[in-house]
Amino acid sequence: MWGWIIWISVNHWVKNKQMN
Repeated sequence: MWGWIIWISVNHWVKNKQMN
């Protein structure tokens, strides 16, 4: 199961994008 890893990575990237 590595799908959740991608989901967390994408979610973290999106949060960073929204922060900027």
